[in-house]
Amino acid sequence: MTTLRAAYDRLLTDGRINPDPGQAAAVEALARVGRELKPTKAKWRPFTKVSPVRGVYLWGPPGRGKSEEKDMCFDGSPAQPTRRRAFLAFMGQVN
Repeated sequence: MTTLRAAYDRLLTDGRINPDPGQAAAVEALARVGRELKPTKAKWRPFTKVSPVRGVYLWGPPGRGKSEEKDMCFDGSPAQPTRRRAFLAFMGQVN
C-alpha cells in the first residue's frame, strides 16, 4: 500500500502537479487521519476510553486538488471498505 505522502511526492516528481503549500498542508492533515485509522494490535481493555479520530475538512476554490488528494487518501486507507461521497451527494442521502 502506497502512503498518501509518497503518492503526492510521486505526482510532484513526475511533473503532474506543481508544488503548492496549501496542498502540502492538506496532504499532511489527511496523512495524520490515515495514521490514526490504522488498526493497532493493542490488547482489548474493557471500560477503556478510546479517543476518536479527528477528521479533516478541506475547502477552497475549484481546481486546487482537493478531490485528487481525497481520492489518494481513500485509495490508501487502511479502513476497508470505504466509500467516498461528495458533500452534496452525501447530504442528499441523509433523511
